[in-house]
Parts: sequence; structure tokens; C-alpha cells
Amino acid sequence: MKLFQPLMDSQFVKGYEGVIKFEEEKVKEMAENKELIQDLAFRVKGQVDEKFVRTYEENLLSISEKFEEKTGVKIVVPSNLFVCPKCNARLWDKEITDKKCLSCNSPINQSNIKRIPVYRVHEGIKNIWKSGLWFEAYLAGRLNKLGYKTWTGVYVMGASGILHEIDVVAIKDGTLIVCECKTGKISRNDVFNFYTKIGDTKAHFSIFALIGSFPDPQTRDFVKRNPAIIRLENMGNMDAPEVLSELKQGLQIKA
Repeated sequence: MKLFQPLMDSQFVKGYEGVIKFEEEKVKEMAENKELIQDLAFRVKGQVDEKFVRTYEENLLSISEKFEEKTGVKIVVPSNLFVCPKCNARLWDKEITDKKCLSCNSPINQSNIKRIPVYRVHEGIKNIWKSGLWFEAYLAGRLNKLGYKTWTGVYVMGASGILHEIDVVAIKDGTLIVCECKTGKISRNDVFNFYTKIGDTKAHFSIFALIGSFPDPQTRDFVKRNPAIIRLENMGNMDAPEVLSELKQGLQIKA
């Protein structure tokens, strides 16, 4: 609702309440209304704030430099931000192809398009980020700091004969830890499925690591009551020392 509220506030949209019910005639009428299309396009894209773009880019480059220093991998590549010369709205690829800005309806071409040099995250890095593999590697790295030998993205045969996919497996002095890493939203089924893996793999400890938080208090309480699960919640707000501290406490490791 927060995303669509600016659109619904449009003077043009207010006359089309029926579209919420997907009335065919209303939808067709809206699609043919050029003023409405321009108004919606401008509200969705907004105007490009070059000062904000530069600030964002400086932060991105700072992170990239630190990452490259430690890993030797570049995570950003040079690119361009295309902007309408008249209304200063960002241009989508289709607008450039059609040579027409949807926000102000003005003609555009290769010579008058405004170009702002920027850096963007490499597509390969984006794919790794979306896959969640980086999070698994990060948690494995924290466990390495505590003396555990780790493997990420492995399959473990359970006592039942079922093959379980485990995000991170850690072993130290005969102690087996299985870990579940979630970067996005989770459901109760995710928690219950992981609980099944814990029992079937006969793990001594287990870790449920989340960038965010559990979906509801009931699921959080279920995990909290289970001594077999170490709960690492809201890791997106924790630095490395805090993560290590939580792990030490959960694994009962003396400082």
C-alpha cells in the first residue's frame, strides 16, 4: 500500500476506483488515457537527484574498495544513468527504444538524452547475493573463527535414508552443527522442516540464521523453547564481533 499510495493520490486515478475490481472497460479506458499514463510514469520514476546519486555512488565505491582489498574481486562496473532532458526523470530502456519519455511525453534521441556516469553492482555479484550463497559463506567464516571445519551447500544422509540439503555443516572435536541461512522472508514450514533435518541428521547443535526476523511471535517462541536450535535473528544489524559473541553463548564456548 505504501508503494501504490502515491499513485492512488493522483487526480487521474481517483476517477477510476473501479479498476480495483479489474473491470475490463475501466482498465481499457485507463490504458488509453495518455495523461494518466504520464502521471503514473512520473510518480513511479520521480526526478533524478544527482546529489543523492553521487552520495550513493561514493558509499558503493567505498564498500567496493574494501571488498576488493580483502578478496581481489571487483563488485562494481562503470555504467550510465539515462535521464530525460526535459523533465529530469530516469528513462527506461523501452522509452529510449521508442524515443519518447513516458513522464512528459517529449521526444528523446541519442543526442539529447542526459547521461550521468555511475557505477553499478556487477550482475554476477547480484546473482550471488540473490542466491544467498554469500550469507552461508559468512556464517561458515564465523564458525571457522571458533575452530570449526565447515562446508557450505552440502547434502547429508539422514538416519531415515533421506538426503537433506544443509546450508552449512560444521564439525569440531566430534561435535556436529547443521545450519539454515535465510536472507529473505521465512515461513513456519521453513522452521519445522529444519527441525526435521536436525533430528534426522543427529546433529549436536543447530543454527537458524536470519538476516531479518521470524515471521511471528509463535514461531520465535517455538525456536526459543528448543534447546537444539541456536537462534541468530536480525543478523543484518549485527557486526562480526556480535555474531561471534552470540555463537559463543549459544555453543557454550568460554571466552
